[in-house]
Amino acid sequence: MTQGIRSVVSCASCRQRKLRCDRTEPCSNCVSRKVSCVYATGSQRRAAGIQRRGGGNDHLDARLIRLEQLVGMIADQRKTSDADSVDDSSKGSLGNPSQGTSGPHGSNSPSAEDSQGVLPGRMVTNNSNQTVYVSAVHWAAICNEIALVRENLEEDGFHESPNPPASIEPSGPLLLRCVGPLPDLEDVLADIPSRGICDNLVARFFLMGEPATAMFHAPSFQQHYNQFWLDPTDVSLPWLALLFGILSIGAFLYLRSQEDLPSGFGHPAQVTQTFHKRSTECLIMSNYSTSPSTFTIEAVLINIQNEFVRQPDAQVGIWVLTGVAIRLAMRMGYHRDAQHYPGISPFQAEMRRRIWAMMLQGDMLTSCQLGLPLIIQESHCDTQSPRNLFDEDLDPHATELPQSRPETESTPIIYTIVKGRLASAFRAIFNQVSSTKVATFQEVMALDKKLNLAHQSLPNHLRISNPEDAITVSPRLLMRRYNLELLYQKARCVLHRHHMTEAFANSDYTYSRLVCVEAAMALLRHQARIFEQVQVGGRLFRDKWFISSLERHDFLLASMIVCLELNSRSDEQVDQLNLTGSHMPLHYSRDEMIMALQNTRLSWDDSSKSSKEAMQASNILGVMLDKYFPKRQHDVPLPQLVDDFFETTISNGPQSFGQGNSIPQTVVSPISGGEGLVAALNSPGFVNWDLWDAHMSRSDREMDF
Repeated sequence: MTQGIRSVVSCASCRQRKLRCDRTEPCSNCVSRKVSCVYATGSQRRAAGIQRRGGGNDHLDARLIRLEQLVGMIADQRKTSDADSVDDSSKGSLGNPSQGTSGPHGSNSPSAEDSQGVLPGRMVTNNSNQTVYVSAVHWAAICNEIALVRENLEEDGFHESPNPPASIEPSGPLLLRCVGPLPDLEDVLADIPSRGICDNLVARFFLMGEPATAMFHAPSFQQHYNQFWLDPTDVSLPWLALLFGILSIGAFLYLRSQEDLPSGFGHPAQVTQTFHKRSTECLIMSNYSTSPSTFTIEAVLINIQNEFVRQPDAQVGIWVLTGVAIRLAMRMGYHRDAQHYPGISPFQAEMRRRIWAMMLQGDMLTSCQLGLPLIIQESHCDTQSPRNLFDEDLDPHATELPQSRPETESTPIIYTIVKGRLASAFRAIFNQVSSTKVATFQEVMALDKKLNLAHQSLPNHLRISNPEDAITVSPRLLMRRYNLELLYQKARCVLHRHHMTEAFANSDYTYSRLVCVEAAMALLRHQARIFEQVQVGGRLFRDKWFISSLERHDFLLASMIVCLELNSRSDEQVDQLNLTGSHMPLHYSRDEMIMALQNTRLSWDDSSKSSKEAMQASNILGVMLDKYFPKRQHDVPLPQLVDDFFETTISNGPQSFGQGNSIPQTVVSPISGGEGLVAALNSPGFVNWDLWDAHMSRSDREMDF
């Protein structure tokens, strides 16, 4: 069958210069060069033809035209930028011939090119003109790269998403809202339960090993607690806020374990809310925001934890409240090590270090979860890491601290210490990827080394092991091992995510692609294991609360990276890719990655009744799996699901790489940022331009990628 002649749709000037025309009248290339823009007669009828198309194709064609225009403008800017960079590099080479360095594959160092890129992230404006931003390494921004392709292939328009489950506290943290008329101290004390019930709730808080217990010296708290019961009216409001906060978490632990409180005391959910409200009222009455004093920071941090544990999804209000706590702590000097100040005792200095370590980690986790820059800049801080000591080693009246115990000794603070080292490496990574400049590959590799060293320094008792080797490990220790491993793998994903995208077009960056995919697949394996262990009869069944919005974010990030990798591979590609010159094969086949997504979707389905993020993740994965299994039917298109994330944010307020010394070379910026889109479009076979042009001239043709 003879194929018809393809109509000419580019202007004469762009055809002569072999440029990609954006097909406006005049086109951007002709405008920038100040030359006449002339189209063939047939192409001038294209706009009218598009207007005659009816139904769902109108939206598709409009978006295709817009994407064409963007591609043309970006390509033109890229060519101009490349020409300028060639001129600059030529001048530099003439002035200093020794400046060029070669990588392991003989290519020039990409550092100069890398530093010119910008990672804009993603910004969405809703119908109320509210804007929401996430960084380029957030799962929603990564998903948007896939959505750019997906929504242009969508012919049936957008479907409305099902109503997601309602959030428990849609209005945000209680401390940031008006709690109504403040009670007097007598009314507040009336809600303190009997001594026996209080003892049970406080003991539950400390014995369950909640992360927040690391900032307490248990013997000192016991002393203050006993003193309170001698005369409850002679109590400071910050300490009373702290006590109510601990009672609230203690009651929540009963609820979380599906246990009943002592007979006649009420439902754990109601008791938890009552105690949390009283804690908030005590903080407000103490003027915590203007006159912070002893126990204020501890009470605010416990208040934040009370908000966090009851929310199934990320809440912007918790991030805002974390910022409030950080600024209060800085006002009180927690960010400077107390050894500089003789007025602070060694014991107080050590407790301040513990609290600051908790705040560093809280800042890191909440900021990354929302894709926003860190609040704390460590260049402004010099507070040391706490020492590995048992509470019995610390004496409030001591004139100096004992030496830190070996990290092989499992003290109550050891988890916070080693997590702090991983967190420090991750903070450096997240600061780098949150910058407006793309890191050079040498900088990425330096951070990669720092992260791997921090991971290698984990003591054996906190290292993740094979499930078969952990049958004698307590659930609490097992969860801590998982937490550390998830943080490490997430950091690898975030660090190498940008250069993974560049590796699609440049095999010099295959290392980042390998690490990113390996880390994402490791996260999905852990998710599958945890999901299995929290089922009835599993080791973590009573601790299934372990999967919080933080862990869901990690798993969703991993899922989007695997989707991005799958989206980059054509059906014709060999499963075990070995890109030219890289000498590093990708370890996972398409079938293995698809199977991982199928498995992880089961856990999202299981959580979707209580979590908006879980519902979004389940539907997003359904859309991606539908690409590989066309017979599957799904209700919600991917672009709408990604936008749902922003709406939610507004309304809710195998082998470990990195041991080698070789450094691959060259990069620009992510697809989501524009120049990376050009890098992908310049790669062979990414876009079938013949089919693209054919679609623009015929209404019944679909664009193929």
